[in-house]
Amino acid sequence: MNCETAQSLMQSYLEGRLATLERNEFVYHVTECAACESEVIEYRDVFRCLRDMPRLDPPPRLGVAVMAHLHAEGLIHEPRFPWARRVADQYFGIPTRVRYPLTAALLVAVLYVPVAVILSGTRGSLAGAAEGFARAILWVQGTIASLGAVAAFEPYVRVTRTVFTAVAAYVSPGMLIAAAIIAAVIVMSATRHGRRKRPSGHAMFSL
Repeated sequence: MNCETAQSLMQSYLEGRLATLERNEFVYHVTECAACESEVIEYRDVFRCLRDMPRLDPPPRLGVAVMAHLHAEGLIHEPRFPWARRVADQYFGIPTRVRYPLTAALLVAVLYVPVAVILSGTRGSLAGAAEGFARAILWVQGTIASLGAVAAFEPYVRVTRTVFTAVAAYVSPGMLIAAAIIAAVIVMSATRHGRRKRPSGHAMFSL
């Protein structure tokens, strides 16, 4: 490796972006070349100063101005469903301590409405729903019997009816909603953990 190549790789080296073989060649050259070694040290000092500088917040309207300029230049375009993007931005702009409870409440509401509609004609319980389901199975059983194929499907129909009735006797709508809430909390927690920013492993930030 010559000095010209080493100088072109200095920033990549300090940021930890060189492949192992290329990095080894760079290190070997720098240890043998005093000029390149001095330049690497200067670059490292610059990066250290940049790292230690305080982070400044941009002006509030800077992002709007940049986006307006990009729109005017035709470099970016409005999304196909801008309203969906706006709703998503508004949602994720809500603080986490408010967003998660709100999501859980909306989930409960969304789940409760269909459950309430289903149970409204079944005496308000899953046992009633099971009875309605059993009636439907009996109707299907009768239809199959009229086709002369009941012998083949009878065991499956009986098992399905027994299992559904047994589950309905012990499970309430509240338990279903609670299970849905727990599942939603687990999914949201996993999503939050996955989106959590991981610290950079680049050498530039670990000087």
